[in-house]
Amino acid sequence: MKRSTNEKAAIILAVSVILSVTACSAEGVAYVDGNQSGTGFSSSSAATSGTIYEESTLPATVSVTTAATTTKAKETTAVSTTVASTPAIPPRPQPSTEAVSYKHLCEIYQKLQEQNKAIFALEKQRSDLEIELSDSKGIFKAKRRSELSTEIAGLEERIARMKVRLSHIVKEYGYPNVEAFYKAFHKAETAYGDYQDSLKNWKQRYGEKPQSLHDRLKSKKQDIRERELTRPYSPPNRGRSR
Repeated sequence: MKRSTNEKAAIILAVSVILSVTACSAEGVAYVDGNQSGTGFSSSSAATSGTIYEESTLPATVSVTTAATTTKAKETTAVSTTVASTPAIPPRPQPSTEAVSYKHLCEIYQKLQEQNKAIFALEKQRSDLEIELSDSKGIFKAKRRSELSTEIAGLEERIARMKVRLSHIVKEYGYPNVEAFYKAFHKAETAYGDYQDSLKNWKQRYGEKPQSLHDRLKSKKQDIRERELTRPYSPPNRGRSR
């Protein structure tokens, strides 16, 4: 059966449309595969061009979010590094037990010094009498020699008692003898000097920082304590020890 010219034309037109649609579809798949080949997506994961467009923009969004997170992490790391690199201020130096006892030992030391000074004065007096006695010769100075000998003996007795008093002074404070006291005194003196050096270096390096009311009161008490330790001892005027 022969077809008319119009029918042939219609068939040719339909075939042309089908071929055109097929070509466009092939180009669309190729476009999708080209965009998704670098992101790991397959062309079968999208059904429409709208869906394909939205999915093609997903990697850019993920990249922006990842970049922001990375930047924030770097900033946090930088802050942490800065904080870690800032040296912490060490606590204020505190006096040791020996350093604290230094002032008290100074009082005992002062008593011993006064006693030694009195003993030295008596020894000087005895020495002068002994010289005079050695120069007192002859029959006419017999009486003076007797007087000088009596005075010298009295001075020697007083000196002996005062030397015993030295031991009694340190024993009153719990030390067995004068030598043991001096050993403890020099140890406390060294500890106190070390504490003063440490405190001075701490103040020069770190200075005074803003403090709360509680810290200021605590610092004030510490300053008073330090002044008590450094204040020279002034013994009461009781005369010479006997």
